[in-house]
Amino acid sequence: MSITIIGAGISSLILSRCLLARSAATSNSLPPLLLLEKSTQAAFRKRNNYAITLHRKTYRPLLEILGVEEEGFVGRVGVFGDGEGDGGRGDGEDGELRVNRRLFENFLLEGVDVQFEREVVDISTSTSKDDDAKEGANGVVVKLSTGEEIKSQVVVGGDGVHSIVRKTYVSPETEFVILPFVVLNGKRRLSLKEFEEMGFDSWGVVEQRVGDALFTVSVIERREEDFGVNYTYSRAVRGEGDEGFRPGREVAAAGEIPEQVFGEVDSLRGGLEGGLRGVFETGRMKGDRLLSWLMRVVEVEEGRLVEAAEKGVVLMGDAVHAEPIVGGEGANVAIEDGMKLAELLADGGTAQLSRFYKDRQDGWARSVKESKARISAMHGVTKPSL
Repeated sequence: MSITIIGAGISSLILSRCLLARSAATSNSLPPLLLLEKSTQAAFRKRNNYAITLHRKTYRPLLEILGVEEEGFVGRVGVFGDGEGDGGRGDGEDGELRVNRRLFENFLLEGVDVQFEREVVDISTSTSKDDDAKEGANGVVVKLSTGEEIKSQVVVGGDGVHSIVRKTYVSPETEFVILPFVVLNGKRRLSLKEFEEMGFDSWGVVEQRVGDALFTVSVIERREEDFGVNYTYSRAVRGEGDEGFRPGREVAAAGEIPEQVFGEVDSLRGGLEGGLRGVFETGRMKGDRLLSWLMRVVEVEEGRLVEAAEKGVVLMGDAVHAEPIVGGEGANVAIEDGMKLAELLADGGTAQLSRFYKDRQDGWARSVKESKARISAMHGVTKPSL
């Protein structure tokens, strides 16, 4: 059995790490494994520099599989590093930990042979009676932007909300839904004095509602001389003609923020307390790397997923169950996806692919539904038109 994984996101890296760990633990040889990522290695190591919340009940089983001590893990990826406060709350199974996603993905990258700058443009299946077919599985052909074709028995699409695997093979008609929220996201470094004025606790988050808007600042990472923070201004869409809501914008236009939105931030700043008022000073915001985030949701009909799985193609992570960045649990579900698929592949090979959906589909649907309700509740929307 040969496996090609598309996209080096959380679920893909965990799938790879877990397969490697299972192979080492059992002395069984690992099937040929190929992980393709379109970005450069330098870009990968710098991307996704923001904080996410991991549930202890989710990441602890992963650490056990990988043979990693929790204290060392927290010191490496927690937003406070090994300084005071670990970015967590609650020590039990219901506890949570704030981690830097960039550091988390770089931690997962260790020991995984990722082939960078390999962009996939198409997925198809082969019905030729070649050696792969004699082994009991049709071949899946992965076509790259260079024209090169790679054939595997299993192709895993962990390539995110814009998944090429989903768009070209599994379910081309499935489109993501953009929830009606305006979200600005920026990054900044705070001096030690500014950090102290914010009043962060061990959780590393400060937030305040003013009217229908939510202002949030969260710690990304701690350095000796300052702190990196991520901040968001978010609210529900205010009817037709809301200039802040641009669901049809191109990806490259994410940094084009309408002046109307800066104006409304200014009008609400007076109600902010403590250091929040300084963070959301619009003159400073315009000098930051500020982006407009779209709250995307993806759900794929189970029949299409099972049909593709029977031919050796499977989706996981945001490619199949994307949740909004604000209020979503995408990282935790992606961790569970990677661990579960590794278990099924190690135990039963291609015969277990359709079972992956049977085991995971209900949980995905529930998590997406809860994420919609959560982002609505965060912004005081009682009857969201989602």
